[in-house]
Amino acid sequence: IRAIQLAVESIREGDFSSPLRSQRSDEIGDVARGVDRMAGDLLESRQELDLRIRELARSQAHLASAQRLASIASQELDLQSGELEVSEEFWSLMDWSRPEESKPLTPENVLGLVHSADRASVRETVLDCIRGGSAARLDHRIVLASGRERVVHTQLRTDHDGDGRPLRLVGTVQDVTERRRAEEQIRFLGHHDSLTGLGNRRLFGERLELAIVQARRSSRRLAILFLDLDDFKRINDTLGHNLGDQLLSGIADRIVDCVRPGDEVARAGSDVSISRLGGDEYTLLLDDVSDPSVLAPIAQRLLDAVARPFELGGREIVVSGSIGIATWPEDGQDVDALLRNAE
Repeated sequence: IRAIQLAVESIREGDFSSPLRSQRSDEIGDVARGVDRMAGDLLESRQELDLRIRELARSQAHLASAQRLASIASQELDLQSGELEVSEEFWSLMDWSRPEESKPLTPENVLGLVHSADRASVRETVLDCIRGGSAARLDHRIVLASGRERVVHTQLRTDHDGDGRPLRLVGTVQDVTERRRAEEQIRFLGHHDSLTGLGNRRLFGERLELAIVQARRSSRRLAILFLDLDDFKRINDTLGHNLGDQLLSGIADRIVDCVRPGDEVARAGSDVSISRLGGDEYTLLLDDVSDPSVLAPIAQRLLDAVARPFELGGREIVVSGSIGIATWPEDGQDVDALLRNAE
């Protein structure tokens, strides 16, 4: 009986390796063998549990590594207590140090990182997710302690109890700053000329098409100016394409510089209203022309700017240009007709 007591104490302390191995055939022997079976079962269970714990630790390590690689942080808000738990990646993503135990992380702390222009919409999205129970996804900016901005993609969902009451708000936050920058760069390259930075033929066509729709709706007149350099091929053939590209870039700069706000150039900015269609062809869009007579002085000012000498490669280069003008609706009802007639 004393041996059984000692064995039970050992089992209670987590030691399952001291079997009794009783040979008795009475009730005490039955109890001892029962204790041995219990110790064996508990040892097997603990080994299984240890294995599961190791697997869980590996999974957590893999998850943490994946989150670091993908710049994803997880967060969970207990809606009853207001306690907020976040993953390790969260601190790195937010460029924060862990707060003291006496100053726990709060939702308001996190919301304070959101860019002031995005804060109201983020707060409303979170509240809608809690109230409505539907998942939410949004992109927004955060401002780090250093003053740098990051763009993050946040996903949220609300967990409920059996009675439909919201229990937890869980979600992830991913840094998509580089992806957003790459997308914007791709979008820019798709709509802009790589040499001059002006809008390209595609962007000019889109802007002109939109301007026609707006002009038709408001009964306004619009105009395009089509500038082509005279005998530019001779420049490339005699001086080379490198100096030719410098000249094309210099022409673009002069066009932008000599267009005045009073010329009523399309409101979206010079990179949209002034475009390089390709080669030595440039276009300007004026989206509200009250009097067509103002177009000739604008065209002359452009030609005078182009005709000023350029200093390129130690040489003085003089070029000239020609400009065609087309107005909507007199000279064409659509993009192709206006461009064709201006040319």
